[in-house]
Amino acid sequence: MKQVKDAGLRAVAIGAGVIVLAAVVIGVFRFQPHAILQGALPPSGPRVPIPTVDAATLVQGEAIYKREKCTACHTMTGVPIGGIPDLLHEGQRNADIAWQMSNLREHKRIHPNSDMGNYDKLPPDDLRALASYLATRE
Repeated sequence: MKQVKDAGLRAVAIGAGVIVLAAVVIGVFRFQPHAILQGALPPSGPRVPIPTVDAATLVQGEAIYKREKCTACHTMTGVPIGGIPDLLHEGQRNADIAWQMSNLREHKRIHPNSDMGNYDKLPPDDLRALASYLATRE
């Protein structure tokens, strides 16, 4: 009787192990952004120093930030709301202007589950100014 009981416990333990392993494997692929699996940009930019940008570009970038109503979702208070990134210190996370431009232009590809749309219709100068403004937020 003891062998039957041990065999039953062993089967339960093996089954539980298979379930946990499957959950871990599924979880790893479910939570990784789909874009990474397709070879798109990573969800955060490379670690680079915060760039030096001329004042006129920053003023233009801030105006575009307001015009495009980024403030409707994003805060710059240091406190994110509802899982939407706060951009007060965006330059500490993503100071690479080229990455910021790609993130704005192709946001849905990089973050497929995001509600934020792509800013691929912005003129190149506006896109660079907005990206520069975000990349310099210390």
